[in-house]
Amino acid sequence: MLSPWFTKLFLFAFLAVGACARHAPRQTSLLESPAASGHLPTNHPLLKWKRFDAQDSDQVHVSLAGPNQVFVVYATSDADEESIVFYGNSKNDLKLEMRGTKKTYTQQICPAPAQRTNRMPGPSSRMPSLESTMALQNTSAWLPESSEAYTVIRNEEDLAKGCWPYFNENSFYESPTIHTVHLTQLLPSTRYYYRCGRKSTRVFSFRTPPEVGPTANLRLGVWADVGQSNVSILTAQGMIDQDTDLSLLAGDLSYADGTPWRWDTWATAMEPLMANQLHLFCPGNHDLAEGAEQGVAYSARYPSPSESSGSTSPLWYSVDIGPVHLVSLAGQYSPIWPGSAQYAWLLEDLAQVNRTVTPWLVAVWHTPWYSSNENHKLEAEPMRRRLERLMYDAGVNVVINGHVHAYERTHPVFEFERDECAPTYLVVGDAGNYEGPATPWADPKPVWSAFRQASFGTGVLEFQGSEKAVWTWRRRACVRLHGGMFDVWTHLNNATYFVPFTTKDGICETEDDNSQTSSLRLDSTVIHQHPNRCKRSRNSFVSRTNPSNLQTF
Repeated sequence: MLSPWFTKLFLFAFLAVGACARHAPRQTSLLESPAASGHLPTNHPLLKWKRFDAQDSDQVHVSLAGPNQVFVVYATSDADEESIVFYGNSKNDLKLEMRGTKKTYTQQICPAPAQRTNRMPGPSSRMPSLESTMALQNTSAWLPESSEAYTVIRNEEDLAKGCWPYFNENSFYESPTIHTVHLTQLLPSTRYYYRCGRKSTRVFSFRTPPEVGPTANLRLGVWADVGQSNVSILTAQGMIDQDTDLSLLAGDLSYADGTPWRWDTWATAMEPLMANQLHLFCPGNHDLAEGAEQGVAYSARYPSPSESSGSTSPLWYSVDIGPVHLVSLAGQYSPIWPGSAQYAWLLEDLAQVNRTVTPWLVAVWHTPWYSSNENHKLEAEPMRRRLERLMYDAGVNVVINGHVHAYERTHPVFEFERDECAPTYLVVGDAGNYEGPATPWADPKPVWSAFRQASFGTGVLEFQGSEKAVWTWRRRACVRLHGGMFDVWTHLNNATYFVPFTTKDGICETEDDNSQTSSLRLDSTVIHQHPNRCKRSRNSFVSRTNPSNLQTF
């Protein structure tokens, strides 16, 4: 029989991924050997964990905290490690320092249903082996029969379905110590070098966005639904190559889905990008719902500029960046109707936008209103019916969504009709997660859909002054399906999975992509403002948000 000590030791050995590790050197030829777009195994060079070197920090990432403000977040295995960042304008002279806060969190292991089905692509090694799981849940190995928590596990059928039992202490994950340091009074358009903690020798750098104002140029990287597959690594490298001022991830970050140590492996894999390029995030269903996530890890690890924008929740916020006022919402994953906190905050925030200072208004949430893909069709229709007129009258220029695992750009559209005063919608849930591409597309293509493709890629939205923006999407990988039987415990390589591929001339199509643009590598368009022709709708918004009119809105 297993002793409690052995059980705890085994769980620590397996879940030490949750205590995290230093990032391994980036691989330059990730696809030279066969690989799947299911979760990469935890021993993959880009995710591989090892016991923390006490001299170092890990999972470093930086995000925008407000104009001229940055959050630096990192993890350590030592709870006594001081939360401090040293920074400056030269990597050899980090004379400035700022102290921060630290926290840990506990999360129940609740593997999402998708992790126990044949639908899962790839050799992922995300769960303990069958034998290990049985040993961890078999409390009869160390408890007397009189205990309410006494459980006998003889075979797979005896295992808990879904969440591991709450009465078993092996069912809970504890995070590493997560440090958050808030840097303030930074200069715009300036590169800063920094290192995390007193013992670390690793130095990273980031560049702050341009100064807030109508004439600034801003390059905004855009992606969503990332995960930790080999395709995820390809798209992350694409984000690095884009060299933007800031990047926006429109929900569904790690796809941990109830296996909490996957937040650690994801942060490790993304460190080359996110330690050196500022990001902003909005929550998706895989961050808040799948595997009983409830946003616990998301909120602890990825702070937002909610306080600086008067929000009462970290799940929605706004921030001014160059010529842009960006509004980020939890969308339908938190109540958003009259009387709700998110709705009231949105009304107040939009009413305070100064278009002479930030002429561009961009909104982001996870689930799209406009998508001609058959996946997640009209899923956010209640939110659209309630808020589309509000967004239109406020003069929102661009809406960014994820959720659908494909790329689509609309023409400016309002109530399913083309309208030059309406937002352009960008659906970018194509960053590489384990669930594979979303197909098929509706046929015929709706009049409001401009471009669509079920491959994986990344985008750049470049604002060139107050009236012109250029959007460019680049494909990073086509994928095709390989057949085979899937074993949820062994994750054999003959499982059903998607593999990225291309040809020497770069021409490829994702399997089962029935779009007319399935082979194109690039989509680009110019987005114009029409402030004179569209003035009436914005005046209408001011009237609608007058407190005396709110009851009829």
